[in-house]
Amino acid sequence: MINFLVKITAMDKIDIKLIHAMQDDGRQTLAQLAQRCATSPSSVARRMKRLEDEGVITGYAATVSPKGLGYKQDIFVEVTLKGQDGASMNAFEQAIAQVRQVLSCWLMSGEFDYLVRVVARDASDYEQLHRRLSQLPGVQRLRSSFALRQVLWRQIQLNA
Repeated sequence: MINFLVKITAMDKIDIKLIHAMQDDGRQTLAQLAQRCATSPSSVARRMKRLEDEGVITGYAATVSPKGLGYKQDIFVEVTLKGQDGASMNAFEQAIAQVRQVLSCWLMSGEFDYLVRVVARDASDYEQLHRRLSQLPGVQRLRSSFALRQVLWRQIQLNA
């Protein structure tokens, strides 16, 4: 397992235990988190607030499986734009954000401009999505790679 060291001036072993506990199960009560971290619920609440304020904890959400909603296929799409000027990039980024089957979009360096992860129910669904993506502002070329299976997914791990 790869561990990353986070440099936050006020972060200690209890903060790291708290983050690990929340990553394991984000629905725990303050009392349960306090028990796992060997501290009080009020201390956990203060620490959580500080970690939120410092940008270490960025939000709380349920993890929803695309497959559970009928999206059986993950596709990674390399997008090349006609131009890399600010206006072209802004127009593309605003448009891609409106496509609900897009799960993530990354500005890249290298041979293509963006890497986009999309989901589709089947090949026919992806064909329609591909047509829509190809019509987004500034798109010159799309290159799709179909994922066979996810080998690994994890959240960042902290050194204790």
